[in-house]
Amino acid sequence: MSYSRIVVPLDGSPLARRALPVAVALAYQQAQPELLLVTVRHSGGATPKRFDWFPDDVHSYLRRAAEDARMPTGMVRTHVLFGDPPAAIAKFAVQENANLIAMATHGRTGLARGVLGSVTDRVIHLATVPVLVVGSHTPGPAAFEQIRIEHVITPLDGSELAETALARSRPLAEALDASLTLLRAVPAEATDSERRRAEDYLERTASTLRKNGLGVETLVALGPAAESIIRAAEVRPRSVIAMTTRGASGLVRLTRGSVTDAVVRHAPVPTIVIPPVGVLLGPAIH
Repeated sequence: MSYSRIVVPLDGSPLARRALPVAVALAYQQAQPELLLVTVRHSGGATPKRFDWFPDDVHSYLRRAAEDARMPTGMVRTHVLFGDPPAAIAKFAVQENANLIAMATHGRTGLARGVLGSVTDRVIHLATVPVLVVGSHTPGPAAFEQIRIEHVITPLDGSELAETALARSRPLAEALDASLTLLRAVPAEATDSERRRAEDYLERTASTLRKNGLGVETLVALGPAAESIIRAAEVRPRSVIAMTTRGASGLVRLTRGSVTDAVVRHAPVPTIVIPPVGVLLGPAIH
């Protein structure tokens, strides 16, 4: 699964544009990459659609953002959408056959109205493609050239649902020439036998991936899952986390207080949130 066509929602705030360098870094590693820069304006609940004209101020803003992307002409397109921002963004991604949405978690004013953090939450809920989130705890690069991803961290909990993230993280690691870190968190009070089972599980998964020449490391972390994932990212600063919104806990979607929610909000590196397995594979598995 490539991330060659990436939607980047922008709202006019500097913080919202923090997702742009990461999107560019991902796009440059793909064949025939394309960035779709969008901004959304409310239109009284009207159906969001694409327009070939832009108000002068919006057009100038998007043009400057496209220039900042430093990608060849033809690889960056700009669009103004009208309607409810999260719904407009999610629908636009489908209409344009995008395979990733990249956005920040907090903006100065939010997309059109509202706070960008809440917009990002709703986009994650609505999107049928992965959403790359650059959180407020992710350091902003001084220049695009500083972006380099060397590790893809994929948390696994033993469930088939969580392992669907591998279908996205493995090709991503290959495209970026990055290593893949498979992580499983176990309670601090876990017995030696439980820890060995976790290690065996990760090693079985890793051995299959290594046969294809991929660099894979395994990590059994002691403690709560969200804290373990965040700690792993802290010692691997040039990383991206790829995880699903539903795992062994039965979460059908991202909810406040979930592991994914905590990672998105507090990780020091970008997080790619994979849609619920029901979106990818059909009806949800219970």
